[in-house]
Amino acid sequence: MTLAWEHLIWRRRARLQIELPQHGPSFVTLIKLLAKSQVLITDVDEERLSSFLAFEPGVFAHRPAVVTLVIRTKGHSHEERLLHTLASFGYTCSRV
Repeated sequence: MTLAWEHLIWRRRARLQIELPQHGPSFVTLIKLLAKSQVLITDVDEERLSSFLAFEPGVFAHRPAVVTLVIRTKGHSHEERLLHTLASFGYTCSRV
């Protein structure tokens, strides 16, 4: 197995279940927070994702749901800071 450059930067792999509240931050906000925290998203449970997102021209909405993401972080402390940040925005996160 060869290591790609992203394995050197993002060392820790985590599988998270993140609950999206109905009245609160959206899925788009979640993705923006992950990007701002310099987290690499390696996998998304697409079946679950498509079951609660509704895309219409000019409209983006979601029903309360849980999305499963596989992410890579720079280490344990980076992951803990991310979980704390997401919790402060109202997301409920748990490791799977």
